[in-house]
Amino acid sequence: MTTRKVIVSKNLGWQRVEWLFGELLLFWKYDPGDSGLWQLFLPGVGPAPLDAGRQLDLSTQPALQHKVAQATDFLRHYGTAEPPAIDETLFAGNERFTPFARAIMIHLLTVPRGTVITYGTLATMAGYPGAARAVGRVMAANPFPLFYPCHRVIRADGQVGQYGGGTVLKQSLLAKEGITFDRRGTILADHQLKSP
Repeated sequence: MTTRKVIVSKNLGWQRVEWLFGELLLFWKYDPGDSGLWQLFLPGVGPAPLDAGRQLDLSTQPALQHKVAQATDFLRHYGTAEPPAIDETLFAGNERFTPFARAIMIHLLTVPRGTVITYGTLATMAGYPGAARAVGRVMAANPFPLFYPCHRVIRADGQVGQYGGGTVLKQSLLAKEGITFDRRGTILADHQLKSP
């Protein structure tokens, strides 16, 4: 398991969710002014060990019940059908995003299932031409993979590029969404969004 940092707070609780490609680890923030999903870790990635005393207990956090149900429903449908739409209020800690990162994440949501976009094209669409590497850093720091589908962002040469859950998972997610590859693993051009 690859370990990644999560900010430890008395206001965070964790939850495991079975998913199409393994077990996900979700951290929920419960704070009167900012409750919601704080971070999602893909299978094989996340902090270890977990403090059993911080496991999410919805009986003590009734305000999160709707959000947990919404996230679980989204993840349950992921890969089998178009997931239900999500409400941005599902997420906590949106102040973490710089204006640049926020613009990139908003434009990422416009990339439909069954298509991919290059880092450079996403930068251009968000109003930041030439910022492909910076887009890569935003994707690497994405606390909400799957909800903000960073697996749909690829290299300019049509290769999948890196992914927090590994390139095999990224290829599997894309294939499940209908993306096809040539025998070298390059994504076929007809799946790629172009700059407007």
